[in-house]
Amino acid sequence: MRIKLPSSAGSIYMQTLLWAGFFTGLVVIAITGISYVSMVAFLKEQALANLEKHAIHRGQIEESIFLLAKDNHGVLGREIIRRLEEFGDRDPVEAFDKLFVREDDGAVRSRPEAFHGAREACVFIGKGVEINADVRRRVLVCHEVCSRFGPALRNRFQDTYISTPDNIMVVYWPEVPDWCRNAPADFYAPGEEFARIADKEHNPLRKTVWTGLIYDKMAETWMVSCETPVDLNGRHIATIGHDITLNELVDRTLKDTFSRSYNMIFRPDGRLIAHPGLMEKIKEKNGRFHIPGSGDSHLSAIWDTVIREQGQRVLMFNKEYDEYIAAIRLKGSGWYFVTVFPASLVTGRASGSARLVLIAGLIVLIAEAGILFFIIRNRVGAPLQKFVNAAEQLAAGDFSIRLDEKRNDELGLLARSFSHMRDAVADKMFQLRESEERFKSLAGNIPGIVYRSCCDADWTMQFVSRVVEEITGYPASDFLRDSVRTYASIIHPDDSDMVENVIRESIEQKRPFMMEYRIIDSDGGVRWVAERGRGVINDRGECTHLDGVIIEVTKSKQIEHELKLYRDHLEELVAERTGEIIEANRHLENQILVCEQTEGMLRESEAQKKAILDSISVNMWFVNDALEILWANKAALEYVNKTPDQVKGGGTCDVWADMKKAGDDFPVIKALKTGNSEHAGISTPDGNVWDVKGEPVLDSDGKMLGVVGFAQNITERVRMEEMMIQAEKMLSVGGVAAGMAHEINNPLAGMLQSAQVILNRITKDLPVNRRAAEECGTTMESIQAFMEKRRIVIMLESIRNSGARAADIVHNMLSFSRRSDSEKVPVDLRELMDKTLELAESDYDLKKRYDFRHIDILRKYDPDLPRVACQPTKIQQVLLNLLKNGAESMFAKEDREGAPRFILRVMHENGMARIEVEDNGPGISEEIRKRVFEPFYTTKDVGMGTGLGLSVSYFIVTEDHGGTMAVESSPGKGATFIIRLPC
Repeated sequence: MRIKLPSSAGSIYMQTLLWAGFFTGLVVIAITGISYVSMVAFLKEQALANLEKHAIHRGQIEESIFLLAKDNHGVLGREIIRRLEEFGDRDPVEAFDKLFVREDDGAVRSRPEAFHGAREACVFIGKGVEINADVRRRVLVCHEVCSRFGPALRNRFQDTYISTPDNIMVVYWPEVPDWCRNAPADFYAPGEEFARIADKEHNPLRKTVWTGLIYDKMAETWMVSCETPVDLNGRHIATIGHDITLNELVDRTLKDTFSRSYNMIFRPDGRLIAHPGLMEKIKEKNGRFHIPGSGDSHLSAIWDTVIREQGQRVLMFNKEYDEYIAAIRLKGSGWYFVTVFPASLVTGRASGSARLVLIAGLIVLIAEAGILFFIIRNRVGAPLQKFVNAAEQLAAGDFSIRLDEKRNDELGLLARSFSHMRDAVADKMFQLRESEERFKSLAGNIPGIVYRSCCDADWTMQFVSRVVEEITGYPASDFLRDSVRTYASIIHPDDSDMVENVIRESIEQKRPFMMEYRIIDSDGGVRWVAERGRGVINDRGECTHLDGVIIEVTKSKQIEHELKLYRDHLEELVAERTGEIIEANRHLENQILVCEQTEGMLRESEAQKKAILDSISVNMWFVNDALEILWANKAALEYVNKTPDQVKGGGTCDVWADMKKAGDDFPVIKALKTGNSEHAGISTPDGNVWDVKGEPVLDSDGKMLGVVGFAQNITERVRMEEMMIQAEKMLSVGGVAAGMAHEINNPLAGMLQSAQVILNRITKDLPVNRRAAEECGTTMESIQAFMEKRRIVIMLESIRNSGARAADIVHNMLSFSRRSDSEKVPVDLRELMDKTLELAESDYDLKKRYDFRHIDILRKYDPDLPRVACQPTKIQQVLLNLLKNGAESMFAKEDREGAPRFILRVMHENGMARIEVEDNGPGISEEIRKRVFEPFYTTKDVGMGTGLGLSVSYFIVTEDHGGTMAVESSPGKGATFIIRLPC
C-alpha cells in the first residue's frame, strides 16, 4: 500500500527537505567554487611548467649541434698541430706538386685529374699567396685532416673546412665539389665574416664562435658557420669551420612549435639569426638584421626582456603584449633560443578545463536536490521508522530484533520478510566471518599487499592485508577508510601521475594493469614496488572497486641497476675498441637505450646491443671467472664456425684452438689473474697474426665479474709494416749502391780496357806487335807459345769475364738506385705477358738449365682490362725476372707433384691492373719472404746470383710506375708474386 505523507510546508518531511536542500546547495556551491579556483591555478601552473620543460628540452636539443661542432673542432685542431709537429722542417715539394697546381688566373687549386670530390677536400690558394715550405706543410696537413675527418662529420654538418690567415681554403663538401674551382682568383677569405670572427683582433679569447646568417657565393646558399681558431706557439695558423644551411636551421628551429606559438634565435648583441616571419628581411640585410635598430617594437620588447633577465629564469612574462617568453641560452654558441606564446593559450586552456568543474557542480546540485526530494517524499515516514531501527540493529550485528509479524497488510508481510532476512543474514554473517578469516589468513601468507579500494579520487582502501606494514612501515589500519593517510600519499611524487594514468586507462579499457613505481616508507626511504590489479565492473559497465596485489621489488631493481652498470661498462669498452677501428661511424657515441620499466623494453635494448656487437668486425667474447665463455659476437662465431650454443660454456683456448699455445700468457687468461688490462700479439699456425686484448669487467663493488676478450686479425697490417720497413731499408741501401757503383765503375773500366789491350797485344798478328817482338830478339809465335804454355791467355780471359760480370752488377746497382725518366706508353699487359713468355722460351741461357717447353703455362686474362700506361721494356724485365726465378725454383724441387706449372693472371681490380705469377715450386719461408726484396740478398750459390734482381724489379714497379709489389707464399705450397699498376 502506498504511504501518503502530508504535503503541508510545516510538515517534518517538507522542513527536512527544505533545510537539507538549502545546506546541500551551500556545500555544493562552496566546494564547486573552491575547486574551480584551485583547478584554474593548478592547470595554469602545470601548463607553464610544461612550457618551461619544453623550452629547456628544445634548448638542449638545439645546443647539441653547437657543442658537437666545438668538440669536432677540438679533435681536428689537435690533429693539425700533431701532424705539423711530425713534419718538422721538411719541405714536401713533391707531394704538394702532385696534388695542387697554379692555374692561369694565378690561383693554386687541386689538380682536376687527381681530385675526387666525394672522397677528399678541395684546396684554394689566392693568387697573391707566396708558396713556401711553411705553406706547403700547412696545406698538406689541412688537406689530409679535412679529407680524413670530413666524411665522418657530414651526417650532422653540411661541410667541413679549414681556412688560414694568408688566404688558403681547404673545403670538404661533396654536394658542392667545385667550391674551390668556382672561387675567383682574387677571392679573399680573411675578409669574410666566417674568417674575421676567428682572428686575434675579433676573438682574443681564442674560443669557438658562430657567425650570423651569411651567403656563400660559391655554393649559392644561405647558412650559419661555426669557427674555431688554431694557434701554434702563439701564431694563428688555421681556422676550422662547419656550416649549417638555412633550410636545416629553419627546419630545426621554426617548425617544432605549439599551436599559436613560434620560435626564434638571436645573439646577445641583438643580431637576429632565425625568425619565422622575417627570414626574407634577414636575407635582404645580408644576414645582418639587428633587433635594436629594426624599428619592430614587439621584437625589441622580446629582446629587451630576455637580455634584462640574463639567464636568471627560463620563463618570463611580457606584460606589454600579454605573452609568455621562454628563453634558453645555448651552450657552445651563446645564442638565445626563444619560444613566444600568448598568455591566452595558457589561461584559456586552464579556464576551459576548470569550467567543467562548475558545470559538474551545478549538475550535482540539481541531481541531489531531486533525489533528496524523491526519497523524503516517497520513502521516509513514521510507519517505516521501526523498520529503519530494525535495519540499524541488524547492521550492528544484533539479531534479537522482533517485529510485528501478525499484521496481514503489507507491513506485516514486510515484517515477516524482514525476519526471514534476519535469519538469512545471521547465517550469511557467520559464513562471511569464516570466509573473511580464511581470506585474511591467505592474504597474510601472500608475499605482497592484497587490497580492495574504491574507485574514488583517493582510491580509498576498503581492505588491505597486514603485509602493508612490512613494506611501508605503516600499519594496515592507517589506510583503511583513509583513517590516517591514503595510499596515494606515500607514492613517490615523480611517479604519482604515472600511477594515476595507468589505473585510469585500465578502467577505461576494462583490462588488467601492471606497473612498477616508487613509494616512500615510514622512515623516509624509497622502495620499489610492482602492482598488478584490475577494476571490478558491474552490470552497468561501471567500475565499483579496484582489486590488486602489490609486491616489493626493491632488490630486483638493485640487481637491475647493477646489471645496467655492467652493461654501461661493457659499452665503454666496446666504444673504446670500435673507436680505433671505425672512424667514420661516430654515431655509436650517442646512445644505446636501456629501458628500466618493462621486461619487453629490456629485451629490445638487449637486441640493440647484440646487433651493435655483431656489427663489429673484431672478435669479441666474454668469459666468467672460471674461464667459461658466456657469449660471443657474430665475428667471433663466424671465425670459429660455431653456433652460440656450441661456444657457450667452453674455454677460450678450447674454442679458439689456434691460440692454445699462448697458455697462461694469453691476454684473456692473464687479465683474469692480474685484474688489469692485458694485451699481446699472437701468431697462429695458419700464418695469421692476431692483436688480442683482455679487459676485466668489475661490478660496483670492484669484484671481478669476468673478462671481455678482443681479437683482431692484423696479418695484413703486419705485412704492410714489413713492406714499409723493407722499402725504407731499400731506399737507404739504394743510396749506398749508387755511391758504390760510381766509385767502382771508373777503376773497373780501366781494368777491362787494360785486359783487352793486353790480349790484343799478345794474341793478334799486328805489325806493331811483330816489330816490338823483333826489337826484343824474339817472335810473336814464341811469345804466343809461352803464353799458352803458362795459360796466361786463359787467365786474361778469366779477368775480362769477371770484369764484365762486375760491370753487370754495377749496371744493376745504378738501375736500382735511380728512377727512370723514360716516357710511358699505353700497353696491353696481356700481350706484354705473352711476348715475355716467348722471350723466355727462346733465351739460350734459360734453355740450358730449364726448358720452358717442359713447363705448363695456364693463362687467366681479364678480357675487359684497359691499356695501362707504363714503360714496356721495364715491366718486361720484371716479368722475365719472375719467370726465371720461378722456373729455377720449380726445377730445383725434387718432390714436386706433377709437371712444373705457371699460372699467369692479368685482371682489373679497384682501379688497378693486377698481375700474378704463381708457380708450384718449393715456396718461400716466412723469414726469407720478409727479405726477398732486399738488395744483395740471395739464397743462390756464390756466382749464381747478385741479389739485385727482385730489388730492381721492386723499384721499377714502385718508384718508376707508382705501383705495388708483394709475394704470398708458404713452404711447400709454391709462391705467388703480385704486381699492381695504376690504370
